[in-house]
Amino acid sequence: MSDKLLTLNEAAQCLRLSEKEVRDLVSDGKISAYHVGGMYLRFKEENIFDLRGKCGGRLPVYPKKGKPKEQAHSGTFLPGIRDFFYFNDFYLISAALIVFLIYVILKSIG
Repeated sequence: MSDKLLTLNEAAQCLRLSEKEVRDLVSDGKISAYHVGGMYLRFKEENIFDLRGKCGGRLPVYPKKGKPKEQAHSGTFLPGIRDFFYFNDFYLISAALIVFLIYVILKSIG
């Protein structure tokens, strides 16, 4: 499988759950997710397919107990950096190209 990240809607469809049920599972720590841009949830494709296979195609929804657990990916630096470059590669390449073109223009003028 690839390192593709699924949206909340895609993960919900894959697990045959509602988006609210998937959000509840994330807040309970039963599914690991990435927060992109501070508000969008993304899920690793292989994690969702593995989870679906283990539960026979549909996850049981458990009632919440107390405070939600801290997510497994919280506090890790490398996945956040990897996600940043994954979702912002176009902007980074564009910025580098603009800086290079400005350099070439200034060099030819002076």
